[in-house]
Amino acid sequence: MNTERKYTYIVKEVELDNIIQGEIERERVVQIAIRNEESGLILPSPLTNFVKTKYRYAGKSLSSQRNPASEVCKFLNYALDKIAESDKDFIELKHRGIRGLKLKHFSRYITYKTREGLKQVSVKGIERYLIVFLEFLIEQSILESEVNLTYSKSANGREYANSPFKHSALETEYPKQRTNSDIDDLLHDFGANRYLLTKEFIDIARIESPEIALGLCLQFYGGLRRGEVVNLTLPNVKTKGEWGERGITLEVRDNQTKLFSHLSSTDKEQVKNPRNQTLLINPLLCEVYKEHMYRLNDMKKRNKVSNQLSLFVNPSNGMPMSGQNYEKKFGEVKEKFLNRLIEVGRLEDYEYLSEPWSTHIGRGVFTNFLLDIGLSVSQLAIARGDKNIDSAISYVEEKNAIENIEKAINEVSVAYKQGKAEIQSEKLSRWKDVYSYAGTMG
Repeated sequence: MNTERKYTYIVKEVELDNIIQGEIERERVVQIAIRNEESGLILPSPLTNFVKTKYRYAGKSLSSQRNPASEVCKFLNYALDKIAESDKDFIELKHRGIRGLKLKHFSRYITYKTREGLKQVSVKGIERYLIVFLEFLIEQSILESEVNLTYSKSANGREYANSPFKHSALETEYPKQRTNSDIDDLLHDFGANRYLLTKEFIDIARIESPEIALGLCLQFYGGLRRGEVVNLTLPNVKTKGEWGERGITLEVRDNQTKLFSHLSSTDKEQVKNPRNQTLLINPLLCEVYKEHMYRLNDMKKRNKVSNQLSLFVNPSNGMPMSGQNYEKKFGEVKEKFLNRLIEVGRLEDYEYLSEPWSTHIGRGVFTNFLLDIGLSVSQLAIARGDKNIDSAISYVEEKNAIENIEKAINEVSVAYKQGKAEIQSEKLSRWKDVYSYAGTMG
């Protein structure tokens, strides 16, 4: 039996001439093509319309066109392999082609990728592209069998198709979801894209759970812990300018007796280190603070606030927001945030944030903001409100080691290209730090 396929779906990038306002502009776009493995001949595929209508015309970047095209090509090549193997589920496609695709074919591919050992985030990303591809096939009336999709709305009101591959009859296998117990340490930073991701995370909160949006600002731009956020009272906020445009300082204090006497347990309302905390001022923080105060004052006018000292209020009962309630709201915002990253095809960001993380991540992001500014270790410890510098040092050592790795790798690359036999001795010392750091990564 010949199990080698004669054709392969491939992704090609080409340049097109567009006439815009009488001027010719060249545009680089992604196309799907078919390569004849015997002759090497490459022909354009009508499936390029999938990329064009679903991504290019929607204003997506070149990479946002390439990723879905690549995943669809992999799926179709998998189907061709199964046809060549005379697989009972796929052999019908030999004569029907793409028109004969059914949900079971997509399901088999997802199960195949799961059994390859891919992480859940990767399989979810593949599934999302396949759903959009299936949607395209339905809209173009290409499929012979009838497939109906159901739809939901994202946090910003955008409609998207739900997965039809989770029906029990299909028996689609997905990677098991990792739990906190699988990871020694929670993720403590948003990574190199932290500035954009922080803004987007807070913006999701402004829509989904506006009652904690300010709390997130205080964590990401001030390094506060969850318990320190909910312990704040209105008098604890000191602003310069009407909405803190020239500065905001927080008097972080233990206010449990003033706010949480109604709770039987205050494990999640602890203040680790009372202090005066200065925030990193930016327009988003000031805007969210203004929105928060307007909303809080409106609740007071409607007699919806039980404790007049409260800065953070549970809108369901008017009581001071507990740490447990804040944590619950945080989890809901996090879920919406991650789903949004998948919806818009930001798989690299989603991949990075697929590890477990909690409310404490705001403190880690704040720390890295300070490192980016260039604070020394002692300054960093003071700005974080640490009682000693040990915690701050761990952030600095890791960041410096990573930077040294990048510099050292670059130097090796340059030396190799220039044909040098060795790296300058004064630069070699950097590898000591790299080696020490790498030794902890096993």
